[in-house]
Amino acid sequence: MPLTAELGLEPVTWGTRMVLTCTYDKDAIGIDLPEEVDYLLFVTDERGRTEQVGSWTSVSGTTMTVPAATAVRRDDIADVEVRTTDGRVVLRLGA
Repeated sequence: MPLTAELGLEPVTWGTRMVLTCTYDKDAIGIDLPEEVDYLLFVTDERGRTEQVGSWTSVSGTTMTVPAATAVRRDDIADVEVRTTDGRVVLRLGA
């Protein structure tokens, strides 16, 4: 897989602080991939409501630290997804 990530979630009084650490490696699989890819970070709560909480551009071979936040309480987060800008889910991270 060309994108690997770890997600940190911290409960705070106003919701949840998030830190996503990810690495993009265009050479990780045997197809031609771009040097840079734009990604979006989404949170879905237990009621099924989804919100975008972050965006960044990954450069191949670079580890990125992406801070994000949501008003959704930590215990109410059902799913966290990394998507491409065309909406394709590339990673689903357990909350």
